[in-house]
Amino acid sequence: MIRAKKKELRERMRKVLGALDRRWLRAASKEICDHITLFLNDSAEIENTLFFLAHFYGECNLSRCLSEQLKSRAVYLPRCSDYGSMSFYKVNQDWAEQLESGFAGLREPKAIPENKFDLSSALDSSSVIFVPGLAFGRDGSRLGRGFGFYDRFFEQFAGKSKALIKIGVCFEIQIVPDIPFERHDYKMDLLVTERGIVPVPA
Repeated sequence: MIRAKKKELRERMRKVLGALDRRWLRAASKEICDHITLFLNDSAEIENTLFFLAHFYGECNLSRCLSEQLKSRAVYLPRCSDYGSMSFYKVNQDWAEQLESGFAGLREPKAIPENKFDLSSALDSSSVIFVPGLAFGRDGSRLGRGFGFYDRFFEQFAGKSKALIKIGVCFEIQIVPDIPFERHDYKMDLLVTERGIVPVPA
């Protein structure tokens, strides 16, 4: 029942995102980047930032914000494996030129072992991860694309609630009243939309 509801909501949200105007997407993405920058500027204790690249139409483009944060923090990007796992690797100012074809032909950072973000990185310093999704709930629930990469990544931080701050990135139209939720799903600590930071009830 829950999986059927997830499938139905995914199909509906793909249509919604697919119909968005490109100019609106660029403007809304800029607004979200501005809110993220303000949040991070007020959070000097955060040393590591884990971003994502917009691979699908309708996803927020965080490239501008990503490049800004490279001036003051460690920035990581995701790389997915064919086995369902996902890791994050540190990038530098020339990150766009250093990407290579990865999972499903997507542009991803090179898997250089010494640049990998791991559990010790999260426990030794404050870190934040910006998470994409098709839909989110105001309670922090999230509906991804069905691959499970992020939920499996979050498993290693289970029980260490302050090790990694999870921020869902979406447009206001992606916030829906009811997200089908399963035991293995993880909730976000905050949301950020084109209107600003959205607190999530504890």
